[in-house]
Amino acid sequence: MSLIKGSPGVLEAALSRYEKSSGLRALVQLVLGFGGSVDTLLVTYLDNIRIRRISTFFEELDKCGLQLSEEQLKNEDLLHAFMISLKAAINARRGDKIRLFARLLSNYARGQMMDDIDEFEESLQVLEDISVREFQVLLILRDFERKPWRKEEQNDLQWCSTFWSEFLKAVEQRIGVPKDELPGFLTRLNRTGLYKTFTGSNWGYGGDRGCTTSNFERLLSAVSQFGGDDYLPMGELADEKL
Repeated sequence: MSLIKGSPGVLEAALSRYEKSSGLRALVQLVLGFGGSVDTLLVTYLDNIRIRRISTFFEELDKCGLQLSEEQLKNEDLLHAFMISLKAAINARRGDKIRLFARLLSNYARGQMMDDIDEFEESLQVLEDISVREFQVLLILRDFERKPWRKEEQNDLQWCSTFWSEFLKAVEQRIGVPKDELPGFLTRLNRTGLYKTFTGSNWGYGGDRGCTTSNFERLLSAVSQFGGDDYLPMGELADEKL
């Protein structure tokens, strides 16, 4: 029978607390009647998770071709960016998010898209906060927004209304979010600044539509591998967990 049960998120949180608390470790040994072997097993399991995530982070940095000079290695802001990016990577369950953290760091180190540490921290926090599904939904919406058939006289709400039904269907088919749940799903994305709900009193509009923002475009550029429109195809990595 496996000693390790439960969902990955709950398990990792429990193991993290276990590793830090000598009292918990002693209690496990006392109550369960096990000695150091079980203690070692639990801590080793957590270490292996960390190693896989750190490896993914550095592999992506290597793919980005990041090379740092001696002067950069003495830059406190850059070292801070590295430390908080690595911490975010260690705490991320999905390989695709870890790669986004690495790309953000690489572009910051190159001075691409941003050169201010505060802006870097803000972008990193947004990436940490947003889920993979939320990111995927925004990418799908962006694809629809970039369709070439918009008429000059259409405002943003009128434009998105021409494809909204197709967008809802695409999200349900590709991401698995039911159509009736998507309005609430999208409303929650307002917190990120990457999406905004349209306001207004147009006849027939129920307040359930919106668009991606310039912040989303900037974030995509900040996590592109070579400064172009080659951001991570997260849909292809949706099942990868580390």
